[in-house]
Amino acid sequence: MKNDIRLDNLFDGIIVLTSDGKFRYWNKKAEAIFNSEFKNEDEQDLQAVFAGNNLKLLKKVIQSKNPLEQIVELEGLTNDGGQIPLEISVSKFIENKEEYYTLVIRDITEKKLKSNIYNFIRDFAFSIKKQESLKCVLELTIESIQKISLIENGGMFLFKHFPVIVEEEFHHNENSELIDIVIESFFIDKVVAKLENNDAFYLDQFTAPKELFSGIDFKPITLIPILEKNTIVAVIYLIVDEKELGKIQQELINNISFHFTGEVKRIRVQNALVKSESKNRAILDALPDLMMHVDDSGNIINYRGSLKDFFGHEDNIANKNISEIFHEDISALISIMILRTIKTGIVQQFEYNINIEKKQKYFDGRMSILNDNEIIIIIRDITRIKQTQVSLAKSQKNLAELNARKDKFFSILAHDLRSPFIGLLGYADMLKNEYSSLERDEIKTFASSIHRSSKKIFSLLENLLHWSRLQTNRMDFKPIEFNLTQLIDHVISLFNMNFKEKNILLEREISEELFVYADQFMVETTLRNLISNSIKFSFKDGTIKVSAKKKNGIVKVIVADNGVGMSKETKQSLFDISKANSTRGTNNEEGTGLGLILCKEFVIKNNGDISVESELGTGSKFSFTIACP
Repeated sequence: MKNDIRLDNLFDGIIVLTSDGKFRYWNKKAEAIFNSEFKNEDEQDLQAVFAGNNLKLLKKVIQSKNPLEQIVELEGLTNDGGQIPLEISVSKFIENKEEYYTLVIRDITEKKLKSNIYNFIRDFAFSIKKQESLKCVLELTIESIQKISLIENGGMFLFKHFPVIVEEEFHHNENSELIDIVIESFFIDKVVAKLENNDAFYLDQFTAPKELFSGIDFKPITLIPILEKNTIVAVIYLIVDEKELGKIQQELINNISFHFTGEVKRIRVQNALVKSESKNRAILDALPDLMMHVDDSGNIINYRGSLKDFFGHEDNIANKNISEIFHEDISALISIMILRTIKTGIVQQFEYNINIEKKQKYFDGRMSILNDNEIIIIIRDITRIKQTQVSLAKSQKNLAELNARKDKFFSILAHDLRSPFIGLLGYADMLKNEYSSLERDEIKTFASSIHRSSKKIFSLLENLLHWSRLQTNRMDFKPIEFNLTQLIDHVISLFNMNFKEKNILLEREISEELFVYADQFMVETTLRNLISNSIKFSFKDGTIKVSAKKKNGIVKVIVADNGVGMSKETKQSLFDISKANSTRGTNNEEGTGLGLILCKEFVIKNNGDISVESELGTGSKFSFTIACP
């Protein structure tokens, strides 16, 4: 087969084989690819340029029925014993009834290199994003640079004259002083000059000349600055054997530097976020609140807080709906608030109370919008606040009652006590000054009036004494077992004259001997005040009924009359010291309004209840209870 000069000018190598694998023809490009001058065609075969599995694969392709349909990538053998990546296509033709095979051979070294570079950078970028610390990022970066530069010795030096973006644990290595000399005497000037020209770059390469190391047994260094916003923050150094890095290697290092700088920034932000998150978590952990991340359907995405304090259990509530963890009424309220929060974007507030471990607890809830369909709910235990409010309200009420009692006390002293004394002094003055001119009957009338006024004053003073001693907790409380029936009969007998004066019919309804356990003096005083009150407001020829019945260990005493009665308003304020008023009786009898107040105090002191039923014109019925022994 004759040589064709046109084939020598092709970009690809051409080898023509006989059916037994001998070289019949080749062009100059084929020799260049294999870095060899092939011998005579009869002495050359495939084994000269292919071996092992590569040779087997190529023979398999040649022997196939349709070799034209196959393009294979193999590694060929060069004359110096090296290997070269090749792309080979095979075609078959017949000449003079002999079969021949044409191999079109292409050197894909550059293609492979570019592919390897791409794969290397891809793997590097993927790997570096997995690193969780700056130390790991640095180690991976240096390792990768050493691989692509085929340099065994290298590292990173943190530029002490500029802000450092990596952790303090990266210190100068054992050669740091020497590198300082290189940077200060050579490196800075060149890099700063480039920065002043506003050249935007991540990395550039400068090789320190040998003269910087005169007298020092140290090899030249390639210094690669790492820049952030045109500020030198670190230097990668590579110890080279008096040779510059190739163009491809420089491009690779530039790519590595780019990813390195980006990942340093990422980890810096990540570390800052971790610190911020740790700080926020510490703050949140210190809060006593329950925080729930909830969607617009009420599904709980996440939560933080002690569930036991808010629900009485520690069951996980994540991925549950609020309807599953709250009572129906409360979940309905929260659902409405969720929709209102998302619709308006305004913080919503609500309160609810539940029973946890047999204790009533109160909670305040607030909702704030996160996005179009998610909100944050913060719930706080306000039980103590509520208890404080109740206690404060109770204290305010007690204070108001104390002030009312004080005012009432002064009112009694100023008016109710003064009035009978005026009458008493008037009658006494008339007796003193006109005794000699008064008839016997007149003297008797004045004496009776003085007696009535004195009794009223004594009764008033006695009630005031009892009341004041109760308010100051100085009154003795001595509960004993006694015969209530006998006590009622005794108190009734004290009012026989009063019944006769108004011709009042007394009905006594006690079917058995009743014994109770209470302070006898307080019970007697209560009976006297209630019966006296009934007489005062009964008409002439009226009826008063005193009864007592025992039921379930409690005795109920009733004093009822068919007298004047009272309005609803009067009945509501009857036992209120701040609203108590004295009302004249049917015979113009006077009072202080303090008697019934005292009755209530005495009954409560003995763990009983007192009540009244009354209507105007129909009379009144007072009842109180006492415990049996």
